[in-house]
Amino acid sequence: MKRVIIEIDRRAVYTEAARRAAYTAAKAEGDASATARMSLSQENREILDGYWRECLDSLLSGLKRMLENFSDTEDGATVTLRVADRFNFALLESVRSAAFDFMATGVTARWFSLVKKDEAEGYARGAASILEDIVNKLYERVRPQRPECPPCPCGHDPYRDGWPGVPDNDDENEEDEEE
Repeated sequence: MKRVIIEIDRRAVYTEAARRAAYTAAKAEGDASATARMSLSQENREILDGYWRECLDSLLSGLKRMLENFSDTEDGATVTLRVADRFNFALLESVRSAAFDFMATGVTARWFSLVKKDEAEGYARGAASILEDIVNKLYERVRPQRPECPPCPCGHDPYRDGWPGVPDNDDENEEDEEE
């Protein structure tokens, strides 16, 4: 088993959640108080910290089969996972990005459950979909590679020329066809 470390910056998650809330407030037609009501600010920090913990718990619950360790600090979270030896490491950056997106979407969904209930459900479904995507990526494997055997000193290639003393199945089939 190999280790994968995912780090999520709390301040960046809050900034992304605030950006999404501001965008949604700007789209609200006919609601002059939407911007003031939906915007995230430093006064909401305690509420956001509670949402952060809820989202982190959801993330850890979704990854519990692979979870080795985690830490949650004022700066963010670090999650250490155990993945299969043949885990597709080409997907690692995508997993990290999706974990960040899950946290930002989850915090936004919980914030909207207070200030804009009609948007909250869509964000919650989006967060659940992202978590499912993370788990699927973490179970993705690369194909096994045929081991390379060192070159034979005489220049014989058993994969091309066959193994000495072992008859080819093709030769036996040709003899059967002649009879």
